[in-house]
Order: sequence, then structure tokens, then C-alpha cells
Amino acid sequence: MLVGVALIDVLREGIEHPLNPAESESLLRRVLETMRNAAAKRGDEKTAAALDGKNADALIAKALAARAAMETGKTSEVTKEEKEKA
Repeated sequence: MLVGVALIDVLREGIEHPLNPAESESLLRRVLETMRNAAAKRGDEKTAAALDGKNADALIAKALAARAAMETGKTSEVTKEEKEKA
């Protein structure tokens, strides 16, 4: 199965069946693992490393924090300085 198709299937499932935070984290881990494995298979070590371990944990934490903020309506505005640092 092509990675793009697999990811679309995983994401569609998440959209069609809203998930609680634990389930969301599990879904995100599956997505990142699929992407990391595909990068490793094609020899893209930089991308594979970026999607591994602490990097994956940080991405998941940010995604879950963004979801929580959206659910509560408490999204913060990013300042110009924060955008420049990113």
C-alpha cells in the first residue's frame, strides 16, 4: 500500500470518528511511524530522524495542546517575534 493512501485512510478514520485525547495520541503516533518508516525505506535519514523519539513526542505534544486550545476556544496569538524564531 502506498504511504499516502495509508495516511489518508488513518486520517479519515480520525475525522469520521472523533477521538478522545489518548486515542488521538495513538493515531498521531501511527501517522508519524508510517511516515518515519517510509522515509527510512527510501533512505531519507534526515526525515526519519526528525520523526523519531523526542521529535515525535514534541510534535504530538504540540498537536494535542493545539487540539485542547481549540476545544476550549483559548487559542493564543503568535507574536511577530515568535514567528521569526520558528
